[in-house]
Amino acid sequence: MVRRYSATYNSEKAARAHEAFSPADRLGERIAEGAPAIRVA
Repeated sequence: MVRRYSATYNSEKAARAHEAFSPADRLGERIAEGAPAIRVA
């Protein structure tokens, strides 16, 4: 199973997906924009 996974693994695609969906990255962007990091309802 590991051999099959590693043969189909695309590190560039994984890095792009991580950037698109990483909550930590979005938090950094919000702070840089001056928006509150946490929304209080």
